Amino acid sequence: MKKLNLNLGKKGFTLIEILLVVGFIALAGSGIYIVYSKVTLSNLANTEGRNLDTLRAGIKSLYASQSSTTGLTNTVVNQAQITPASMTDGTAAGILNSFGGTATIIPQNLGGTNNGFRITYTLVPSAVCTKIATGTGAQFDQLTVAGTVVKALGTTTAIDIAAAAAQCGSADNVTMIFDSLK
Repeated sequence: MKKLNLNLGKKGFTLIEILLVVGFIALAGSGIYIVYSKVTLSNLANTEGRNLDTLRAGIKSLYASQSSTTGLTNTVVNQAQITPASMTDGTAAGILNSFGGTATIIPQNLGGTNNGFRITYTLVPSAVCTKIATGTGAQFDQLTVAGTVVKALGTTTAIDIAAAAAQCGSADNVTMIFDSLK
């Protein structure tokens, strides 16, 4: 006696099964992309924090025996080899941050004549601005975000976090100004 084979027409996957698999792969891919983007921005913020710390410490060391920071420029910082290699653009005065913006270093009057210095960062993404402000910004004597002072000269490490977050979120890219006594 012969058995009937009832599975004659079922070879391969159905359209529904294929669509489900494709949907799961797309969902997993988008999840990975979201996590990767956040991790990448967080790493850039950490890198910039280290770069700012390196610049601040190097400038303080360079001008430690001087009565003022008169003459401080990007060129001086680059020639003194204070600038991290990842920040130089190959020109004498060029310093770039990880976000494609410029970093400008100048003498600053902070309660005296050229007794400090200013590092201005442009094109800082709002997604990392608050992290940089609350992390590295606390090490500086004054911090300005998008035109608003969020840590005033003379305070300890207290940053107005609400103001920093509001100013960081005020545009896609913001300017941050880090002031330090020498």
